[in-house]
Amino acid sequence: MFLMEPTLELWLAVVAIASILLGLVFTLAVIVCSRKRRTAKQLSGVERLLIVTAHPDDESMFFGPLIINEIERGTEVYLLCLSTGDCHREGSRRKAELVNACRALGIPPGNITVIQHGLLPEHPKKRWNDRLVANLIFKYVTSLNCDTVVSFDHYGVSGHSNNVSIFDALLYLFEDPAETGLKVDFRVFMLESVNTLRKYSGLLDGACSYLWPSCYVYLLTPDQRRKLDLAMSQHSSKYAWFRRLYCRFSRYMYVNTLNELTEEKAEVDKNE
Repeated sequence: MFLMEPTLELWLAVVAIASILLGLVFTLAVIVCSRKRRTAKQLSGVERLLIVTAHPDDESMFFGPLIINEIERGTEVYLLCLSTGDCHREGSRRKAELVNACRALGIPPGNITVIQHGLLPEHPKKRWNDRLVANLIFKYVTSLNCDTVVSFDHYGVSGHSNNVSIFDALLYLFEDPAETGLKVDFRVFMLESVNTLRKYSGLLDGACSYLWPSCYVYLLTPDQRRKLDLAMSQHSSKYAWFRRLYCRFSRYMYVNTLNELTEEKAEVDKNE
């Protein structure tokens, strides 16, 4: 018993010190983020922005900081969701949830397009046809007269095959117009995927994002964060306990970092 008491006291001391250090680090992250947010480089010259996602809830899980900030800057934001998320035959419900979530984010129902296509099933292991997806993106960019497109990069945040398929479609857009019939006269940006440690470091990664070579950074204020929490909660069919944990710890609920996809970069990515 006498040998165990010092051990217990030692563990309590370690826990106390660790809690204090974590509190200090978190406070420092808040200070850094609040200061850096004023000088963060964001997209310029954007008037009509098209966000391309794979499933209902992607807009809230991954693109929230970008959407909220751009809407507050006066940008007209449109959403193209390439599936209904009907993996468990809940497509109609998830479409309704998507509309409610977008309303919380500030995207009106008239700016939302959800595609229901037999060749675009929700499935983590099924790749979509890049030509089909590229043509859909091009169709809506043109009809909506958008000047900028934002979607996933080569890893698609989570590695989901549907997300990665959208990136493949973006690469297809940059192929020879004589072969594809698609001429890109709009800018394309990719949401940056990060390693697992950064992905689940929450607000701390907001501070760290300024140390990494991302071109554009979008951070949320506390009020904006509450708006994003409300949007996430609208996806009730998917709002399980692990999604609630995601909301607390995922960096994508605090910060978005974007990189531009240019013709030169697309050529490099095709050859990798």
